[in-house]
Amino acid sequence: MLFVIILCIVKPNIGRIFLGIFYLIMAIGINIVNAITNPQSTVQMGEASLIGFYRIIFSEVVSKIPVLFILAIALFQITMGLLILNKHKYVKYGLIGTSIFLILITPFGYIQIPWLGIAAIQLYLLTKDFDKTFIEITGSLFRRDKH
Repeated sequence: MLFVIILCIVKPNIGRIFLGIFYLIMAIGINIVNAITNPQSTVQMGEASLIGFYRIIFSEVVSKIPVLFILAIALFQITMGLLILNKHKYVKYGLIGTSIFLILITPFGYIQIPWLGIAAIQLYLLTKDFDKTFIEITGSLFRRDKH
């Protein structure tokens, strides 16, 4: 995580692209796979939360619809990742959404606490303006200079 924090400070645009792709990978490669293969692990994580309210929600609500819950989280991550890869205010919406998300997952256990560093660096990225989408940036890499 320290690498991501440093990357976002030194190269904010590359850092936000990394984060946008990261959320897409987490959604598709972790959460969707988890929803299909082992949704009960998410319920167990919530039931072991450091906060009683989370334990109740996961025991009483999420345990009844774990696949739907995990897929909703994945859809959220995909949406936020795509926003972060966009430009201007859309990047900011994605950064705010994922920062709130990271703060909300912290109570799942002490292992989640480092995510607060990513939330903090994302809030730092809110001070930047990103005027090109990821697609515009990658497209410009393939265009030949006409001069």
